[in-house]
Amino acid sequence: MILVCIFTAGNNKSYKMECKSKISTLLISIFIAVVLASSCSKSSTNNSTPAAKRTSLQMTIRDASGTYSVPTPYPLVQLFKTNTDRQNKTNPVTNLRTGNSKGVVLFDSLEAINYLFNAYTSDLTKSNATTGNQTTTLIGGQLNVISATVR
Repeated sequence: MILVCIFTAGNNKSYKMECKSKISTLLISIFIAVVLASSCSKSSTNNSTPAAKRTSLQMTIRDASGTYSVPTPYPLVQLFKTNTDRQNKTNPVTNLRTGNSKGVVLFDSLEAINYLFNAYTSDLTKSNATTGNQTTTLIGGQLNVISATVR
């Protein structure tokens, strides 16, 4: 259409104005099409659903021999699914994890179940063998926070 307007316009002024109007309309249409195309979100070729939130556990290990408010620095903790496995130290759900200086140990990508655990001081002189050794049932898709003691 643009080429037709340019070559056939000749000296006719009204035809030239009509061609300019058509060219302007065409350019505006192209501009709008480009803007709309660039603003569209690109759909993913991977139609998978987003990853579910992970179930995590944060344990703070405290020393029961003094005040319960004192965390045990660098505790060692291991999770199990059954009490038999915990007692025999077999089939652990996790490797033995070392906590930080504030007694906090983190576990990620867990099932939303209750766990049994063995907790020790960093020098292995105290454990939770005579105290509570089971978590509550974890709530799926969130960080679950508990405290435990070693004696």
